Amino acid sequence: MFENFRAWLVAVLIGTATTASMALAQSSATTGCFADWSAAATLVEDEKLVTVEALGRQFRHLRLGEIVKTELCRTAGGYVYRLVVRDSKGRFRSVIYDARRGIEIGVAETGR
Repeated sequence: MFENFRAWLVAVLIGTATTASMALAQSSATTGCFADWSAAATLVEDEKLVTVEALGRQFRHLRLGEIVKTELCRTAGGYVYRLVVRDSKGRFRSVIYDARRGIEIGVAETGR
């Protein structure tokens, strides 16, 4: 029974690693951002990045607004979250947060 569990565990780990690397390769080739949050979640854990949940708590505590959209992106300098935030007056803004430190590092381009 232990051998079956070990084989199952190895298969799951290989499958997870393969999926994550495929998602990263695909996302890096196109936009540099993850489309698959299950792969991104694995990366957040492996790289010890700040979670979206922790950012949400930080935003609520500091009354920075409500995060309405989140995207994890890979850059030359590391990983960033591109966030769309709604402030207390209902206005939206796009910001970039360092995914490792959980601090704002810039304003996202809106394309306007």
